[in-house]
Amino acid sequence: MPSKNNDFDFKLVYHLVSLIPKGKVLTYGKVAEILSIKSPRLIGRILHQNKNPKKVPCHRVVFADGALSKSYVFGGLKGQCLRLKNEGIEFYPVNGRFQDRIKVNLRKSLWQVNQVLKIYFFLLKIFSKLSCLDC
Repeated sequence: MPSKNNDFDFKLVYHLVSLIPKGKVLTYGKVAEILSIKSPRLIGRILHQNKNPKKVPCHRVVFADGALSKSYVFGGLKGQCLRLKNEGIEFYPVNGRFQDRIKVNLRKSLWQVNQVLKIYFFLLKIFSKLSCLDC
């Protein structure tokens, strides 16, 4: 049964992911870190329930090593790869072959979230906890 806190985590994840610019990606771990959520896997579970990929571009979230998700909900690995390529994301092959496991070049494509945005999400999280004390 989802709690108000869990609902708020969903909203925070969707809000942050909606801000990732075209041509950039974040990792599940980075999203979790920015939002003070303990598990990057929880980020994946939340994004897997995304119903609006145009508003919440979950294809822009990748694994820490730049790998794509085989269980990407809007077309699997190929769907995620195609969307990212269309946005100009650069990839590199692993073991010389793209078919095995391609990875995003994180040096070029990782979104560097500025400190102001990190503070914004920190404050949202803090104030949500304070408002839930009345619940």
